[in-house]
Amino acid sequence: MKNFLKLFIVSAALIFLGNSCGEEPFDVKDGGTLGANLYVTSAVKFFVGIDSDVNIDYELFANDGLSVTTIQYSVLLKSTLGTSTPATFSTSPGGSTITVGITELLAGLPVGGNVLQESDLEPGDTFTFDFVISLSDGRTLNTASNSTVTVQCPPAPGDYRVVMHDSYGDGWQTDDGNGGSGLQVTLDD
Repeated sequence: MKNFLKLFIVSAALIFLGNSCGEEPFDVKDGGTLGANLYVTSAVKFFVGIDSDVNIDYELFANDGLSVTTIQYSVLLKSTLGTSTPATFSTSPGGSTITVGITELLAGLPVGGNVLQESDLEPGDTFTFDFVISLSDGRTLNTASNSTVTVQCPPAPGDYRVVMHDSYGDGWQTDDGNGGSGLQVTLDD
């Protein structure tokens, strides 16, 4: 009976240890101690003709005793004119935003051997970013996020007409008797 009890306890311990080691919450490739990570915190859009930079907001987490020394980001452009080869850029951590000029970005991402200009971008073209962080202990960690920056066109300049209907039948409620101070239209994204 004692041998059976010992065998049962050893078997249970092995099963417990085997089941407690997995990919979550550990990064098996890193020996179970990830050390740090970078998370992109917002969806990013680039407006042709308005924005001169691409800004990516992020949060950076590092375990106690570690610091991030470098952030590298690999970028791929998928355009209506074709797909670029990936290019790698580098920045020092600080703050919570990576800012890269559109001219610099396009210069590093030729499509079919041609460096595109901002005017070549079409709505729906995308820049895909993946990140690698270097830690103070010498490790580099791939924090691939496939963060996508989508190219959009701003609303066309000009006059817009707002058509409204008074379905309640009591007229418009304005701030004065002459039709009010008008409408304020705020375009989000």
